[in-house]
This record gives sequence, C-alpha cells and structure tokens, in this order.
Amino acid sequence: ITNLHPNPTNDFVTCDLYAKSRGNVDIELIDYTGHTVYSRTQFVEYGTTSLTVNMDNLVSGVYLLKVTIEKTGKNVFYKIIKN
Repeated sequence: ITNLHPNPTNDFVTCDLYAKSRGNVDIELIDYTGHTVYSRTQFVEYGTTSLTVNMDNLVSGVYLLKVTIEKTGKNVFYKIIKN
C-alpha cells in the first residue's frame, strides 16, 4: 500500500496499492476483538490500484486493515481509526 487516506475517517477509507503483477488481493477489516467485519477479494492489474472500504456502518474505534496478496501469501497490516 502506497497511501491510506483519510485516516482517521468518518465513513470511507481509500488505500492505493502498487502491484508488481496481476492477481487477487484479499482485503479484511478486523475490529479490536479480532472479528472480521468486512472482507472482499479484488483482482488488481500491474501498477497502482485504488480500493475503497466503506466504514460508515461501523462503530467508532481502532481497526486493522489486512491486505493479503494471494500469489505470495504476504500479509500487510495497517491501523485505521474510525471517528
């Protein structure tokens, strides 16, 4: 992920990610209790892709955005604050 904005957020968060190759990316939003509150799989092309996650229906708090590159199995985590 090259950029994550806005953070903190009130409704939506957008993550710009750079992919070295085409493939699927798994996106999960995890709450402070460890439960997945949002998940989806997105196909991305080589280069930069913007992905938006709707957090409007979630309660205020701290969440982890987990991004998994299916081809490599690599996981990356980012902290998001929902106002």
